[in-house]
Amino acid sequence: RTRTPVRPSRRPSKSWRLSRSSSNLSQASEPLDDTSPRLSEQMDSSPPTPTPAKTEDPDPIAPIEAAKHWISAALVEEEEPQPWQTPLSPWERMQHINRLAEEVSEKKSLKGKHDLRAAQVGRLGPPLHEDVAFKCTGATGDCAAAACCCCCCCCCCCIPFRPCVDLVKKKWVDEREDRPIASILKELFAPSTVGWMGVCAAIFVMWGYVSILTMPGQMLTVAENQFQTYWSMIYLDFVGNTLTAWIYHQCRWCHPFHKAEHSYVFQSPVKAQFSVGAAYFIYFNCLTAPVYFLTVLPGYLSAEVKHYESAIFFATWVQTVILLCIRIFMWAMEQRPSMYAYAPTCWLNFMRFFRTHFTLAAFEYFPSGKWEGQTMSTGYGNVMPFYDVLLGTIPFEVKYSVPFPFIDFITHPASVWSTYVDPREVRWTLLQKLWYGAWLLWICFVTVITFGVY
Repeated sequence: RTRTPVRPSRRPSKSWRLSRSSSNLSQASEPLDDTSPRLSEQMDSSPPTPTPAKTEDPDPIAPIEAAKHWISAALVEEEEPQPWQTPLSPWERMQHINRLAEEVSEKKSLKGKHDLRAAQVGRLGPPLHEDVAFKCTGATGDCAAAACCCCCCCCCCCIPFRPCVDLVKKKWVDEREDRPIASILKELFAPSTVGWMGVCAAIFVMWGYVSILTMPGQMLTVAENQFQTYWSMIYLDFVGNTLTAWIYHQCRWCHPFHKAEHSYVFQSPVKAQFSVGAAYFIYFNCLTAPVYFLTVLPGYLSAEVKHYESAIFFATWVQTVILLCIRIFMWAMEQRPSMYAYAPTCWLNFMRFFRTHFTLAAFEYFPSGKWEGQTMSTGYGNVMPFYDVLLGTIPFEVKYSVPFPFIDFITHPASVWSTYVDPREVRWTLLQKLWYGAWLLWICFVTVITFGVY
């Protein structure tokens, strides 16, 4: 990009923008590159300009990278970047979003709310938790509100019951217009979408048939069946979701493929949910089949067992069907934002966690320190952030997580899932270490039971 010299006599407003950028440079702890001396010489030679009127726009960000960007924007007459577009390092950006949240809370600025929402969860994501909170207050009230089973009163069939939800939640109307239902159905039943639906249905039919053939009926007791079902769920969440996503973000050669997947899936047409889902369903089966053979291998080698039952295929099949339904339901809420106001708090907490994987530090690395070279990406788990807490890949202060779906989104209030923290600054207390140590022992115990029943 070629930098155009500043002409203060003809464009006084540009000089003022340069002075704003220069003031941020003075706050930085390190000198800028070789452009800063030339810029300061131009500033010294330019005549004084009148102080502009104070606006409601937030001040530029102090860090060096942001200052460079503001200077470049002033030199080439670009529009000032939005907070989520500035080339900050991820955790400087995180701190800016937290500051923006404080300003929004104090000034009640509608534009500030829109900017904050777009930075946290994307332009189609759920609103700020203060806007759709329950009327009850306090930590106990937050947990009770999150656990409130209002059955997601956002479906069309539940519209008559919305006044009942209004009695316990703050009255709030989303400024985004709902997409007409006819338009949604037209996209849902488009030929390309229906084709990918058929692919997913074929995969589920074959998967379900195998799960029925291997479903426990005679060999395993009810308790052993439940242990295997639970272990299959946490195995698929760890290997299929958390570990796979970490590899995608840690290995640079995976970035082109995974960046394309992010742009294709996040806030995209519904066809993307089925097409990408079909690929992952095949991948999940490739992860499940070897584990099935490992579980039945002892009985096969001993030749004492005439049937080889296992709950693994059935458990992962049910889990994957539920996850696909969740993806489709999130897409429907993006099309009709009024549904957010009538969704349970735990569901909105889950959406804030899930969407952070796409909006914060997706493909960057820690530049220095103990975590140098490690990926800054976050939010690998689907409906269970337990493994993210253990790996330090969650940008929220979840103190006591459990390896069960959705429980963390109920036991931690919405304010936790709306305030970012730097994972490098998180320090566990002795009680937290004992807590997570106990859960790891529990997972080891379940693993032994799963493979030891044969």
